[in-house]
Amino acid sequence: VSRIPQSMELWWPTTDGAVEAAYWYEELPPPINVAIRYRGLVCFGETDWDQGSSEDEPYVIMTTVSATGATNTVRSRIYEDVDAGESCPDEVEIYRGPAHGVNLGVVLMEHDEGDPNKYRDVVESGVRTAAGGIAAGVTAVGGPLAGAAVTAVLQKFAPDIAKAVNDLLDFGDDKIDADTLVLDTGRLTDTAKAGWLDSHGVSYKIETKLLSGEGASYKAHFDVVQV
Repeated sequence: VSRIPQSMELWWPTTDGAVEAAYWYEELPPPINVAIRYRGLVCFGETDWDQGSSEDEPYVIMTTVSATGATNTVRSRIYEDVDAGESCPDEVEIYRGPAHGVNLGVVLMEHDEGDPNKYRDVVESGVRTAAGGIAAGVTAVGGPLAGAAVTAVLQKFAPDIAKAVNDLLDFGDDKIDADTLVLDTGRLTDTAKAGWLDSHGVSYKIETKLLSGEGASYKAHFDVVQV
């Protein structure tokens, strides 16, 4: 089957404009099944003097949005007495399924007096708006096998996930920072086959940007494995 490159503008009601994407008419091979796992935090700098304590109590809220619009939101445990230069190894599965493409939203929090489970629920509710747009966009371009067009959809809605979190949350705990990782089919497949990296005792394959705020600097780490 010949692979014929095409270009088109993609429109759907949830966006304020078009997304132009190149894609292939040829159907791609079935994607592998993968699991995305959270592997822990590394602290490069702790928060400013906080609630009478010089040590951090961070936790992470993570949301995955698949190319079908399915969401999953998970909160890590609260890590106590974290200082600069220390790490918090962990292992929490946050996605399992076909490597069609996943947007991974990460919110780093510093625990003070709020209820972390309440924030987890609000994050999940807020991200569903972006999830609906992703599902509609992927359907408009012909489903997950539309290749690079789906990548364009995931990239289009990556900022919307962070915006939904920032607009809807009124934290009692302090939000340090947030990041959204666009993991398309190619990146998921390549990462599943890639070797392991290490940061301060945390084994990983993917990391967030430097999450900075309230005087603190952290990175959250993840892996992707074939299942």
